[in-house]
Amino acid sequence: MWLVLARHGQTDDNLQGIIQGHKDTPLNDWGRFESARLAGALRTVAITEAYTSPLSRASETASIALRHRPEITIHEHPGLKERGLGSWEGRRPPRKEPTPADAEGYESLTLRSKLWFDELLSNHIPPPPPATESKHRSSVQDADIIFVVSHGAWLSNFRHLLLSPAYHFKIDRHCNLKARCINTSISLVYCEYDHAKKKWTGVLQMWANVEHLRDVLEKEKKVGIADDVGR
Repeated sequence: MWLVLARHGQTDDNLQGIIQGHKDTPLNDWGRFESARLAGALRTVAITEAYTSPLSRASETASIALRHRPEITIHEHPGLKERGLGSWEGRRPPRKEPTPADAEGYESLTLRSKLWFDELLSNHIPPPPPATESKHRSSVQDADIIFVVSHGAWLSNFRHLLLSPAYHFKIDRHCNLKARCINTSISLVYCEYDHAKKKWTGVLQMWANVEHLRDVLEKEKKVGIADDVGR
């Protein structure tokens, strides 16, 4: 199984460095342009399922990105929502202030992310391959491809989760973990089920790739992830 993970397109709050969290902000025109570029990058990818955060900046990104695949139902899942930041939402990242008591802790964010992922993994355990069929052919050529749209802090935390003792996923030697997870960046995870050990293994193959935006990256320079604060 492959996971194609994407961050949502740009919003006006992104552009102004304002914390959004659970605040439901729409894409701006540039965010819709980025999402259309994402659609082009995915045009030849044989996506089998799609999931998105229910926040509109993510769900609209998913809809635009899959506009050429109307047969695919996009499932909204609360486990994919951005980290809630309570009274910090709607303002710029504060300096030297403790995380507010009404913000969602990273433990809660990690738990709901894990619950979503565990359910996904459970629903995609493949049948054992016939003895005459090679492991590589059954695991790669016939793999499901799951498209997921979420948020900057969620994706960064999910990366930590995959590499943690909870899953022990590996990192491909060509994967650049220093890349910034900018709007509509794409990450790729390969997941494989070991029938003998009855467990999933996986590899983070690519992190925050923006090849589809290469000619317009100058416009992305000052847009970071305001919600990835307080860790």
